[in-house]
Amino acid sequence: MRCVKLLLFLLLVGAVVFSCDDDTSPTLPPATPGGGFIVATYTNVDNEGPIAETAVAVAGNWQEDLPGAAGDATPFNVTTNSLGLAAVQSARAPAEWTFTWISSEYAPAECNGVTATNDIPLNSTQAFTCLILTGSESASIVPSSFSLSPNPVYISSAPSSGTVFGSGISSTYGMPLVQYYTLDGTLVAQENATSVSSDGTSMQISGFSITQLPVGTYAAFVSNAASGGGYTYLGTGAVELADGGVDIVGDEQSTQKCVREVDGGDCLEWETIYDEGTVSVTVNGVVSSVTYDETSTPYTLAVALASAINSNASVNSLVYALAAGTSVLTNSQSGAQYSLSATAASRDTTFFPYGSFTPEASSSIF
Repeated sequence: MRCVKLLLFLLLVGAVVFSCDDDTSPTLPPATPGGGFIVATYTNVDNEGPIAETAVAVAGNWQEDLPGAAGDATPFNVTTNSLGLAAVQSARAPAEWTFTWISSEYAPAECNGVTATNDIPLNSTQAFTCLILTGSESASIVPSSFSLSPNPVYISSAPSSGTVFGSGISSTYGMPLVQYYTLDGTLVAQENATSVSSDGTSMQISGFSITQLPVGTYAAFVSNAASGGGYTYLGTGAVELADGGVDIVGDEQSTQKCVREVDGGDCLEWETIYDEGTVSVTVNGVVSSVTYDETSTPYTLAVALASAINSNASVNSLVYALAAGTSVLTNSQSGAQYSLSATAASRDTTFFPYGSFTPEASSSIF
């Protein structure tokens, strides 16, 4: 039994779990379509503010799945680009991963070898900020937590406004700035906030300017306006852009059914029954369906529906589907527009008249 170095490590989302680790590697699940997240690396000397750190080698090792996990659990090694970003395109998510800051061309050597474990949401940006304190011989990983809503963003029903959530957001010297980058480090759009909450935990933006961009995952860099001009970097989030999609809502339902009655109508024996049924997505008049049962969740249904669409020879040449959390993203292969609808139905309408799950299409055309 060896204990990994205990270091303060927080990722962009979620709470951190530190543990002692034995030398037994977990059994990897089979790879499936989907998954992916972004790694972002920064250094912060004496809490003076994070600076993007380039050419950082980061290793990742899968530990266990979270509900709705998809993608590849194979260990990975990536090196961040000129913006301190590295896309791990098909890494399994949502899932628990252990990350290690292996080395860097420019960052202080104190950052090398820091290791920690955390839950990684799908299509999130995982911000590694190496905190270096003068006089200390070690380094820590500290939080940089920002998220955007709505997420995913559907081009076919572009939102009129959006919200960025985080901490330390300020309008003291002007409205904060959001800059959108492709995963290869190209700045493609930016916009200023229209208002900031009094506690500095959120800001409103008038609309996602990225809805004019190609579909895909974008890194969102959030910065405060600085005194004397310019901006001070705060943190990074991620947003997924799709032509259209279907959001799956609901929970598996169950009820008690009498299986043994006596005279007079009293019940001597009850059993638990679970709702079973189908969820369907129709693209350009072509239906792709999956079944649900007591093991189903919105996450598993999104993964199954994306797979069903991509396996449907009558429609997979027109669109490509991707599971993103509890959503099924539908993207046109050619840029042409197609009709979109979704339905769900229980097989037992006596006990489950409304069914357990409701699929909501982003729009009738995407």
